[in-house]
Amino acid sequence: MNIILTASLTSHAITFIGFLALLLMLALSWKARIYRTLLITACFASLLWAGKIVASILLQDTNLALNSFFELFKSASWLYFLYVVLQSHDETNSDNTDKPNVTNNEKLFFIAIFIAIFAFIKSENSLLTTLSEDQFNSIALTIWIILSICGLVLIEQVYRHARPEGRWAIKHLCLGIGGCFVYDIFYFSDALLFNAINPNLWAARGAVNAIAIPLIAISIKRNPKWNTGIHVSKQMLFHSVTIVGAGVYLLAMSGVGYALKYFGGDWGTTLQVVFLFGAISLLVLVLFSGKIRAQIQVFLSKHFYNLKYDYREEWLSFTKTLSDDRYPLPDNCTNAISTMLNSPGGLMWVKRDQHHFDIISHWNMPAPDSAPSEQFKGVSKYFENNHWIIDLDEYKNNPAAYEEIDIPPYFLSIPDAWLLIPIEFNNELIAIMLIAHSHGQPSLNWEDRDLIKMAAFQVAVNLSQYETNRALTQARQFEAFNRLSVYIVHDLKNILGQLSLLISNAEKHKHKPAFVDDVISTVENSVERMTALMKQLRTGVNDESVETFQLTPILQGVVSSHSKLKPTPTLSSEVDLRISANPIKFSTVIGHFVQNAQEATNDEGFVEIHTVKLENSARITIKDNGIGMDTNFIENKLFNAFDSTKGLTGMGIGMFESREYIRKIGGNIQVSSALGKGTTFTFTMPLSDNE
Repeated sequence: MNIILTASLTSHAITFIGFLALLLMLALSWKARIYRTLLITACFASLLWAGKIVASILLQDTNLALNSFFELFKSASWLYFLYVVLQSHDETNSDNTDKPNVTNNEKLFFIAIFIAIFAFIKSENSLLTTLSEDQFNSIALTIWIILSICGLVLIEQVYRHARPEGRWAIKHLCLGIGGCFVYDIFYFSDALLFNAINPNLWAARGAVNAIAIPLIAISIKRNPKWNTGIHVSKQMLFHSVTIVGAGVYLLAMSGVGYALKYFGGDWGTTLQVVFLFGAISLLVLVLFSGKIRAQIQVFLSKHFYNLKYDYREEWLSFTKTLSDDRYPLPDNCTNAISTMLNSPGGLMWVKRDQHHFDIISHWNMPAPDSAPSEQFKGVSKYFENNHWIIDLDEYKNNPAAYEEIDIPPYFLSIPDAWLLIPIEFNNELIAIMLIAHSHGQPSLNWEDRDLIKMAAFQVAVNLSQYETNRALTQARQFEAFNRLSVYIVHDLKNILGQLSLLISNAEKHKHKPAFVDDVISTVENSVERMTALMKQLRTGVNDESVETFQLTPILQGVVSSHSKLKPTPTLSSEVDLRISANPIKFSTVIGHFVQNAQEATNDEGFVEIHTVKLENSARITIKDNGIGMDTNFIENKLFNAFDSTKGLTGMGIGMFESREYIRKIGGNIQVSSALGKGTTFTFTMPLSDNE
């Protein structure tokens, strides 16, 4: 026995022993029942294949027919196992018995394999009588190459479509079986090119399969339930066709290279090397061409699927692009639709008024100059009437297809412009999007247009919300300014009222020292309040400072400042309390309620202020026996801004502002009233921490 036969015998014997051990491990311990039958079958087929080669060497059996049959059985078993793994998502068998779980498809597969082997045995003699030996060998080798390429494609798909967290568990299986298929492609291609089996490659083939056994065992160990989360999408066909096409191309180029070497004479080897380098460079260039890949995808979608798009994948990708927080929403909208159409970029204009549009997005395209409203008027009217996508290429070639519109030169002059898409919300045009020419989609069909309309509707919803939020932000800024202005005007009105009262009484009481003291005190208070108002006007912010103070002195000041009007307010305090607030603002709030009580009560009535301490709060009540209020007014108008019972002299701001301030510092206001029986306002204020 020569050294090559010895090497082959050793390597295939090791392979036989390795697959026998793997077979026993699967039969005794592995729990993934749904895959166990298939793996046991594949390992058993590999075991028979290696054992038959060992037997042929030992017995010097020159009949290679059974070797071919076991080769077919081995390859087909591994191919079907990979196919089932690829097609399964989370299939598991709940049956924990030792009975193998074999589906109907698997049964049909096994039956088909044995029928094929039996038919091949029966027909071998007749095939040899009609074909020469070289022709028969070429056909057989070609079959093995095709099966090996299919196996490599399945390996690539299994790994590609596994969840990232599940790839660690199957990578050894893919490496082991994939390595065997790669070696088989090389082994059978060499035999086909040279019309003879290379003895050294044949001897090493057993060792290659033996190396794969521990890798397969590692994956089995890491997959007690074999739950790798395989997902097969429409992209599988594209990648499979790409790999198969690349394999066929390389085989063809290898054949041409061999012919150059054979017929090239002295230059044969040089020509072969140069040709193969150029062929591989061309293949790499084609595989990395975005335009060619896009055209292949369109071709496959048209001819192998009823629907052009995998809508689940399209929607997930579209939504992910829309929610990308790295870019503004208008750019995300343009990018999402451009990507869906394999377009490099786009533009979008948003409608501001009747026919005026502003550009808000230029994704991978230079922003064009602004255009007058007349350039958008016709397009806007067409969209509002027809809701139809405008294909600018179609318009240029056949303007009659768009009889109702003359596309303005502004759009036609934009470089690489392709589609004008209406963005409509509630049947109203809110934006116009322009998409650049697609890499692999020169025209649109009905499915493209439906997909664009669906995407445009989602863009419209998001864009409408974006514009609403933008307008709301501006409105809030104006509201804050207007609200501050109203409060300032209200305070100025109160100050003006106090000063007017002083002037009206000055002629009568100017010689009285007490009146002069009141005038000085009132003017001093008015100056302080006006200084605070001026500060608000300069900064645009209310005075938010908080102090802790005695409550009784503040209330005494309020009573004193309102004692000129009838009925004169009175104050009673059981105990002095301390609260935290802005003294001037709090005094103004209490004074406003006291003044309202005086205005609602005749001169013979009363206005009483009373304080009492609760557990952790101070209670202030302002009670009068005036005209009172009905329940409807209290519930619906009392604390509403701009509602007032004072006619033209009231602004309806004081009560609203007072309640908002009391709530802001942690207090609350309650009111009880009845027509003709008076009103009681109750303030509950939190005591300061050191009270």
